[in-house]
Amino acid sequence: MLPKPSRCHGCPLHTIDPDGFIPGSGNASNSVLLLGEAGGREERLQARAFAGAAGFQLDRSLDRLGEPRQNFWIDNCVKCRPPSNFLEGAPWEADAIAHCNTYFQDTVRQHRPRVIVTLGGIPLKKVLGLSSLV
Repeated sequence: MLPKPSRCHGCPLHTIDPDGFIPGSGNASNSVLLLGEAGGREERLQARAFAGAAGFQLDRSLDRLGEPRQNFWIDNCVKCRPPSNFLEGAPWEADAIAHCNTYFQDTVRQHRPRVIVTLGGIPLKKVLGLSSLV
């Protein structure tokens, strides 16, 4: 488990869980970013996006495409685990996503992805700059 960086201070999730930072990982050389919502229990423990059951499903899908996970940069909108994995519709949703935006912007600047694949509604709203999909 990784401690949270000082940039996490002020986030509503920092006071709830001061540990458990989940950085992005992988290889950005193919210019594809896979963007998820937030980490879960296994992601928090392994300090890796898409570990555990979600990671198994992602790896299985990528295997079917003939592409190993190492060929992608994999990250989340929120860099820690929300309480009980509850983010969408939670009172802290907007503030946590906004607070983690600096990490997202850093990732885009550093890796310059040509394609961002959003893996869920929250990442889609984040990338499109929407507050709702309805």
